[in-house]
Amino acid sequence: MGLFRNIFRRARAERELDEELRSYVDMLADEKVRAGMSPEAARRAALVEVGGVERVKEEVRDVRAGALLEALARDLRFGARTLLRAPAFTAATVAALALGIGATTAIYSVVDAVLLRPLPYAEADRLVAILHRGRGPVSPANFTDWRREATSFDHVGA
Repeated sequence: MGLFRNIFRRARAERELDEELRSYVDMLADEKVRAGMSPEAARRAALVEVGGVERVKEEVRDVRAGALLEALARDLRFGARTLLRAPAFTAATVAALALGIGATTAIYSVVDAVLLRPLPYAEADRLVAILHRGRGPVSPANFTDWRREATSFDHVGA
């Protein structure tokens, strides 16, 4: 409930904070008057003891529920205003981000499909690739010869 009140009813929360601080300063001043100080001196001493009403308000605002969300919203509004002032820069930035994200997604999809997932064959760990002299593809004539003469492989395919 405090979060809701602090975010959506900020004016009311500020009024309550003002009233609470004012009553606390008044209580301190009353104690000092009872101790023998004049009302003006007691009020001044109470304000000094509190350490400044505005400083206390800022400290309370920093730790109350929703302060982080308020700061985030303020930063987002500032960022939006800044981006709206420079539409060409904004368009270039959005395009660069879109291209970067798209390229990253495409590369990850390829790596996932080719390197991370197993091949869609039964006993994929038993598959081998045979290259001509260890580096290039095999000619169709060599492949037919190898298929006919292979005795250590179950199947040969190209």
